[in-house]
Amino acid sequence: MKKGLKTGLIILSLISVAGIAASIMCLWGNNTAVSIIGGADGPTSVFIAGKIGNSTVIYIITGLCIIATAVLGMFAVKRRHK
Repeated sequence: MKKGLKTGLIILSLISVAGIAASIMCLWGNNTAVSIIGGADGPTSVFIAGKIGNSTVIYIITGLCIIATAVLGMFAVKRRHK
């Protein structure tokens, strides 16, 4: 395996692991609260409060890095067997 290919594979792997860790932290840090207000003879309301975060970009970048790592790894294995 060429040195550049191996270095690229290691860098993409590290970025993928960091992205997975960031995704887990975003999911774990999402705090929500549920409150039920009402009485026996009146209307009941349910309130859901929490942070609205846009973690979609992190998920997309992580997914793309994982796919790029897999493709580069398959390319490296195929190249080694030639």
